[in-house]
Amino acid sequence: MASNFQAFKIYAKIGIACSTVYYIYLYNRCKKIRIEYTDFDMIQNKKDTTRPSNVYYGINWGYRSDETMEKSLDTGDLLFYNFDCNKCFSPRDTLICKVQ
Repeated sequence: MASNFQAFKIYAKIGIACSTVYYIYLYNRCKKIRIEYTDFDMIQNKKDTTRPSNVYYGINWGYRSDETMEKSLDTGDLLFYNFDCNKCFSPRDTLICKVQ
């Protein structure tokens, strides 16, 4: 009986250590993503200045496709969102997203 309890303690310690390392990894990755998406200068450098409206809807076919998308979004169409759990700003949000 004592050997089962000792094995359980070892597995619990390994599980806690692995969970801690994974949380530290998530925290650092989320911190880097948060800085990347909130840094105004970095956002301005990424924008395409060749387009008059500087709006991008995900289709990389030029200004006319963006203009078409902009007009069609005003018609009441349904929008589908792609939830990417790897781009959350906090480890808690990442874990909740993956559970859902």
